[in-house]
Amino acid sequence: MGRKLYSTLLQAGLPAPQARYEAAIGGGPEWIGYEWWAETVRVFLSLIYESGMATEQEIGIETLAERLREETVSRGGVARGPVLVSAWSRKG
Repeated sequence: MGRKLYSTLLQAGLPAPQARYEAAIGGGPEWIGYEWWAETVRVFLSLIYESGMATEQEIGIETLAERLREETVSRGGVARGPVLVSAWSRKG
């Protein structure tokens, strides 16, 4: 629902909601985000293979989290997790 959340709450008759748009950002060898990304890719593997976007060998799902970790850490970088959108409103 993401960007439609605000207007949906208004259309439901609620007062103007407060909203947030957040993403976890991290780096270093202990950040859990590498596993998040690998598991996200794992969920879509059959679609990826069936569409021809990548092969099993190109993705290497069993080592993907570790490769993401190694690449990020070796460059002193950070990575971003998925974006989360939330909104809330109080009625009377």
